[in-house]
Amino acid sequence: MNNTYLDCLALFGVGGAHPGGLQLTKRILSQEDINEEKRVLDAGCGTGQTSAYIAETYPCHVTSLDYNKIMVDKARKRL
Repeated sequence: MNNTYLDCLALFGVGGAHPGGLQLTKRILSQEDINEEKRVLDAGCGTGQTSAYIAETYPCHVTSLDYNKIMVDKARKRL
């Protein structure tokens, strides 16, 4: 078994593992003027938790990227 730390997070269904979590992300995003003309790139999207939040909350286009195939598969299912 050669699973990485990120593979394990994805396999166990961890939604997000970045410092501050989704709550900090929400606070930062609330300070931005995100409208239908904006495009948001979620680089290192993981399981897509933040991308899903942005897509559900703001009228903008969201692009999600991640290096880890397991994370991308989880994000696709979420989105």
